[in-house]
Amino acid sequence: MRSVIEDPEGTAHSLSALGRPAAGKTGTTSEHRDGWFIGFTPTLVAGAWVGFDDHRMMGSYETGGHCAGPIWLSWMRAATAGTDLEPWPQPPPGVTCERVNRNTGALANDNDPFAVRECFLSGTEPTPAQTADLPGSPDDFYQAPR
Repeated sequence: MRSVIEDPEGTAHSLSALGRPAAGKTGTTSEHRDGWFIGFTPTLVAGAWVGFDDHRMMGSYETGGHCAGPIWLSWMRAATAGTDLEPWPQPPPGVTCERVNRNTGALANDNDPFAVRECFLSGTEPTPAQTADLPGSPDDFYQAPR
């Protein structure tokens, strides 16, 4: 959920203008009738919804990140003004976080463009051996054809 804002390709990257750790989820309903953004910082959660009561289309370019995101950003700026910048909490004991390929779930290499950080109960995270057994793993993609 952090990549929605932090990743330059994220659906709500413009909300990184908040200037503090934030994450969230955008949403757009069928035929662009509603747009929403639910976002949070380490200490605060807020959501914004945009749409018409009669279920009219908002317009074919209106998405949650585009129409509701700026409302969330404006509110969150006001709500966090003058407060200390809080970092994300660390995972609790018994939880391990790894970089994995978002398409395969395999461990990601350093050059994997689809790498995301996922958390697992310790002992359930993917291992290098499991990753090597996956057909089409990111490492296979970069090998020369035989």
